[in-house]
Amino acid sequence: MRVMVSVAMPVRDGGPWVHEALDSVLAQDFGDLELIAVDDGSTDDTPAVLAAAA
Repeated sequence: MRVMVSVAMPVRDGGPWVHEALDSVLAQDFGDLELIAVDDGSTDDTPAVLAAAA
């Protein structure tokens, strides 16, 4: 499968919002989509949320 759209999402200490942001991007109806989430040194639960979504 060839990916047509890449979305890069940087996040730092976005625990309260990162799950909603991930859901929003992944809910797009464009099929050939990849999401690259980059944690920039979070000290909250952001790394755990991203790991669970991976």
